[in-house]
Amino acid sequence: MADLDLATDLVDTFFSEIATSYCNKDLEQLISHYTSEPDLLFWNAEGDTITSHDQLILWYEELFRQFEIKSVNYRVEELYADEHTIISGSLWVLSTLRKLGEEQFEEEQSLRATHLFRQQNGRWLINHLHVSPTHFLSD
Repeated sequence: MADLDLATDLVDTFFSEIATSYCNKDLEQLISHYTSEPDLLFWNAEGDTITSHDQLILWYEELFRQFEIKSVNYRVEELYADEHTIISGSLWVLSTLRKLGEEQFEEEQSLRATHLFRQQNGRWLINHLHVSPTHFLSD
């Protein structure tokens, strides 16, 4: 897939589906975008290293327990593509309600994400994802 236009369309479609899945708490759709183990590697700012779909499901269940995600916006900042790999650097903003006991607090979660996609059985899937908060970044 050396064509950057095709890679851009694919990433935009994936990210749009992922954004919708976050808002709908659709675990099945989210997990369908990830490769199977042993190739899966997901790191986040909390220090979690996730290498299986079971771990990924638990991580998303905990995310959805803590937050109700009202909307998701993303912007692809960088994109690289060759025949076997797509790498995307993107910024994400999730508008959320944080659940603390009976109270809920509106928050925006700003994240920087690096996705590495590879083809597996004719489908492009996420092999690697690294996510970190951007609250420490200046404009």
